[in-house]
Amino acid sequence: MENEMDRTEIEKGTAEMPAAETPGAEKTAAETAAVETATNETFDIGNVGFEAAEEEIPEKEKGVMSKFALLVGLGILIFALSFLYGMRFLQPDIDSNQLDIVSKQLDANPPPYGWKVTEDLGVGDVPGGPTAQRFVVEHDTGWEVLAYCLEPDEPPPPVGAVCDLVEGDTFWCGDEYQLLRRYKILQMPPPAQTSTSISAATRISTSTPTATNTATPTNTPSSTPTSTATSTPVNTSVTATPRPKMGGDGNLRSGDILRLAFGIGLISISTVLAAFEGKRYLTKRAKK
Repeated sequence: MENEMDRTEIEKGTAEMPAAETPGAEKTAAETAAVETATNETFDIGNVGFEAAEEEIPEKEKGVMSKFALLVGLGILIFALSFLYGMRFLQPDIDSNQLDIVSKQLDANPPPYGWKVTEDLGVGDVPGGPTAQRFVVEHDTGWEVLAYCLEPDEPPPPVGAVCDLVEGDTFWCGDEYQLLRRYKILQMPPPAQTSTSISAATRISTSTPTATNTATPTNTPSSTPTSTATSTPVNTSVTATPRPKMGGDGNLRSGDILRLAFGIGLISISTVLAAFEGKRYLTKRAKK
């Protein structure tokens, strides 16, 4: 009996020992959980700040890159437009109706044959048309018109070439030369005068002969003046006739130079601004 009682007391003591140690274990677990929670919150705050910094950097980079791309694109666009306009690629197409306004207004009917190239005006601007070589074409009846070349790849007709007017406003001066198109009438023959017959009354007077005594005049010799031919020297001066320069004045005009200078200036400004933005971006990135 005593042994059984001792065994029962030992078992009770063993069962009571974990119950005594439980409050300390719970306290340690609570402290550990609090430390872990604080640590996790600290890491979460750090991660949030790091992510915010990472998001801020790309936003700034995007802003700088967008400005840089805008400036470069603007400079390229201005340069391209200036180049195309300077080379006259943006000129309107040739319109024969627009170029022949003067002829249509005058309702002219020029002769088809016997035209002659009398003057080479060189390369220049045609009103409402392209930049081409121009000529003065005349006719013996009094016509004088301006024409320009239609085929730049072919040789132009020389001064003195005889041409025929075909298709209403186009001159053909031979198969070896390019065609010419009329764009302005300088002179037209005067209108033909109509002769009118004017009837005039003729007055006829009749006289009755009357016998009268008349004195006969006596011829007296008189001296006749003699004209002597004298030579008068005439001073003649040689006048220089200006001839147009071969090939004309060229395609370069004062407006082209101004457009080129304006385009180069805008490109320079865009380049400086782009370089400034790029340098500022690299400086900020190096500091980070």
